[in-house]
Amino acid sequence: MTQRTQASLPHMARKLGHRRRGGRAQTSGAKFESKIEELLVTLGFTKQTGSRTAFYSTTRESKEYDVHVLCGPSAYGGKGKQYCDFLIYGLPGFPTGFRIEAKAQFTKGSVDEKYPYLLLNIEVAGIPSVVVTAGRGARTEALDWLTEQAMEDNPLQAVLDYEGLLQYLHDLY
Repeated sequence: MTQRTQASLPHMARKLGHRRRGGRAQTSGAKFESKIEELLVTLGFTKQTGSRTAFYSTTRESKEYDVHVLCGPSAYGGKGKQYCDFLIYGLPGFPTGFRIEAKAQFTKGSVDEKYPYLLLNIEVAGIPSVVVTAGRGARTEALDWLTEQAMEDNPLQAVLDYEGLLQYLHDLY
């Protein structure tokens, strides 16, 4: 196969109507994150705008949130960084912030293979956190394993579905 033929393969696949892998997953994930963001706004949180720089570890009393914000070093160390799906302030009992990670998987896929790395990153950042899941595409055993990791002495506080998140936040007020 020539270099020109290799270079044109992705273009040909798109032309034939083939989707790139992960495209639908990214769309589902973005829709699920939008739903969580709508919930935060409904509960009276105000979106922080600006850079993706961490604003964790500053005590804030006002109800604020940010999306895809830097929240600590990567579990791999070095110069790596990790970003939170949501970092919120103003929750009773969490004066320096609270992290929400959204994981949607509506068809069989790889989200559950990412749970151990997610848990490790949550532990490295040390920010009290919940993981909110949607869909039935993750393996039950993987979701059970992640749920078992949520403990009082672990930054991972709970693994919830959307309704569980709504109840969790409601119970804090």
